[in-house]
Amino acid sequence: MDSSGSQQLAAAVFTEIAWGSAAYHEAARLRHRLFYQEHGIPLEAMAAARGAYHAALLHPLSRAVLAYGYLEQNSPDEFQIYQMVVHPDCQSQGLGRRLLGALGREACHRGALTLMLHARTTKLGFYQRSWFVATGAVFPSSVTGVPHIKMVKSLVSFHSPPAS
Repeated sequence: MDSSGSQQLAAAVFTEIAWGSAAYHEAARLRHRLFYQEHGIPLEAMAAARGAYHAALLHPLSRAVLAYGYLEQNSPDEFQIYQMVVHPDCQSQGLGRRLLGALGREACHRGALTLMLHARTTKLGFYQRSWFVATGAVFPSSVTGVPHIKMVKSLVSFHSPPAS
């Protein structure tokens, strides 16, 4: 990628996207391409919660979806990140970390003390670098059979007043 392309990725815009919007459907196609297509699962069979907080990093000029994920509340103080995906042309350039951080801040803003997700085992290191800890045993995805593991991150320190 040339320097102007890298600068444009650095300028990607984080935004909430509405369920059912054009950006939502673009993100669904990206999720399908990267998570489900190889398993023969049709796009129409994918589901994402209607009431969830859907967010994306958009290209600053074209507004194309570069990265996507959604957040749901599991309990009063626990939120879960689902379906984080980064466009293949944009991977390994920090967009996943930016999206993960933004979703974490949103969960914290909504009162989360714990953030959790089910990570593909091939992505364990990515989440560990952001202070997520693997818990429990590896399990197959109920949809694709791909090995996953539950990971959690405490957000308590983000709610604590600074030490004096």
